[in-house]
Amino acid sequence: MTRTRRTTPHLFAQWEQIAERIRKKKRLVFLLDFDGTLVRIAPMPGAVRLDEGTREVLRKLAEHRNVTIAVISGRQRAELRHFIGIHKLKYMGLYGWESNGNKKVPFSVRVTLARTLVELLTELPA
Repeated sequence: MTRTRRTTPHLFAQWEQIAERIRKKKRLVFLLDFDGTLVRIAPMPGAVRLDEGTREVLRKLAEHRNVTIAVISGRQRAELRHFIGIHKLKYMGLYGWESNGNKKVPFSVRVTLARTLVELLTELPA
């Protein structure tokens, strides 16, 4: 099986076109990771700190009525709420499975996820 290498242009190389598309939208949804995206990776999980500048940008975006922000992480939802602490954000812990406090993933869903992972690994470049 021959794999073709896919290339995606860097975000900033296309920024003017992207910014124009964003300006035209009536509703924006931001899906953000926590560790390594909103905060720097720390030597200990409890040592992370959200920069005040980042917190202020998130707070301003969250106040906008046409913007939804969801932070998705492998951490538990309670940890995200503790470290970020912005009421209007949506916190999705345990990679999205803990959005309403329910931590149990049904077996059928786990099977589907495993099949999807195998399919993705065979299709995506290494």
